Amino acid sequence: MLSQPHSYITLLTASTASYLPSHSIITLSPVFATPRTLFSSNLASSVAPTPTEVLTTSHSPIKNDVVDEHLIPTGSAVFFDNWTFSAALPSPSEVREAPDVLKEPVSSSGQRVVCFPALNLVVKYGSTLRTPVSEGQTLWLLSFMTTSTMRVPKVYGWCEDAGQRFIYMERLEGVTVDERWPSLSPAQKLAVVEQLNLMISSMRRLVQATGNTYIGALCRGHLYEQVWHGVVGPFHSVKTFTNELFALGINLPGYPDGPFFRPLRRAFSDDAPIVFTHADLHPGNIIMSPTSIEVIGIVDWHGSGWYPDFWEYIKAFWTVDWTSKDDWKDYIGHFIQPAYEDELEAFQEYERTGCIL
Repeated sequence: MLSQPHSYITLLTASTASYLPSHSIITLSPVFATPRTLFSSNLASSVAPTPTEVLTTSHSPIKNDVVDEHLIPTGSAVFFDNWTFSAALPSPSEVREAPDVLKEPVSSSGQRVVCFPALNLVVKYGSTLRTPVSEGQTLWLLSFMTTSTMRVPKVYGWCEDAGQRFIYMERLEGVTVDERWPSLSPAQKLAVVEQLNLMISSMRRLVQATGNTYIGALCRGHLYEQVWHGVVGPFHSVKTFTNELFALGINLPGYPDGPFFRPLRRAFSDDAPIVFTHADLHPGNIIMSPTSIEVIGIVDWHGSGWYPDFWEYIKAFWTVDWTSKDDWKDYIGHFIQPAYEDELEAFQEYERTGCIL
C-alpha cells in the first residue's frame, strides 16, 4: 500500500522545528542552498530570511493504515525534493502575475488557481484561511499510498508571502468526469466508479492514532467546510461536530429538542467511526483520460480531513446539481460504501429548512 518515502526542504522557525528528528537534519547556507534553485527569484522578505534546513526521512506517516501525524510537515514554508524540471519554481510574485488562470476568487479573501502549462504546474494561493496548509499536507500524506489505491497531484511545497499562502502542485493532464460523463455508456460509467471505489475505500481505511481522535483537518487544523461557508473546528468528537451542524438551525422554532429536530438528530450516531474524507467528491474534482475510462486522479483537497464516516456520502449528494439530467447521483453509492441513507435523508430534510445553503 505504501510507496517510497520522500525528502523535503523546510523553512523552519523555532516554533515549527519540533516535529523534526534532530539527528536527521543537515543545515545548509545560504538560504535556498539546495541542489537546484527553488525559485526563479527571491521570496519576499517576509519569507527569505528564514534559515533553510534539509531533512531526509525514511519514515512513512502511514503504518498499518494508522496515520502518525508527528511525521507530517507543519512548517509555514515547506518544499519537497521532487521538483524535476530544470527551470525553477515561479516565485509568489510571478504566480500573482500568471496569465493562465483556472479559477478566480469570488471575494478578496478567496482562492485563486493559476497554471504554468510548460511546467505542468498548478499553484493555489489566497488567504491562509481560504488556502489551508492542510491541502498540501494531505497531498503529501496520500502520496505514500500506491498509485493503484490512490491518485492525487504531486505536491511540491507551500509557503506564505504577504499574508497569502501558496501551494505548488502537479497539474493532472486530462478532463473532468463532469465533461465526459454524458458521453459514457453504462458499462464505462461503472468502470469509472469502480476505480473511484478502490481509491475512496483505501483512503477510508486510514485511521487516527490511539489517543489522537478528533474531527478536523490534519494535525488538528481547522476545516474549510462548504456547509458552514467557512472555517470550523477542530471538534473533539463526532457528537460535537453533529451538534454544531444542527446549531445552524438555532433560529428555527423548537431548536434543539422540538419534535422536528429530535428524529433528525437521532439519525446521526455519536459513535460513528472517524475516517479520512475528501468532502467534495463532485465529478468536477475527478480527472480522467480524454480518450479512455482511466481515472487520472482526484483534485481539490482543501476541505479534506477527519470526519464522521457518513459525511463523505452526504457531501457527495449535497454537491449534486439536481437540475441536471445526468445520472451521476445514481452511481455515488457505487464508490462510497456503505450507503448512509438514514443520515442522508435526515440531512436533506434539515436542509429544506433553509439552514444550509
